[in-house]
Amino acid sequence: VDLQGAMIGSQKVRLSPTTDQELEQIAGSQGLVDPDAASRSLFVKGLKQVDPASINRQMRELFEGYSLERLSYDSDRKTVLIIFAFEKQAQVAHRQLNGFYVGRS
Repeated sequence: VDLQGAMIGSQKVRLSPTTDQELEQIAGSQGLVDPDAASRSLFVKGLKQVDPASINRQMRELFEGYSLERLSYDSDRKTVLIIFAFEKQAQVAHRQLNGFYVGRS
């Protein structure tokens, strides 16, 4: 996965594994019912921007090459919930992408 294009800018990406409870709080309200989704999910935290279109584009760039099942932005918490199609990809993404910078300068 080529990550170069997505790493220019000023926002550091913090990826956190998602607990079942957190997933239920956020995704439950959005009609997500998949019981095993927590093991395939990551939160992107610490974002300063609140423009959903920009966030969506940046996240798709950041996770290009990964199979994303769902991507939803919570403007109150300034977090992005990413649900991967495969648990292994969530683990790899967490290991490889945590601490990268995202956003255009």
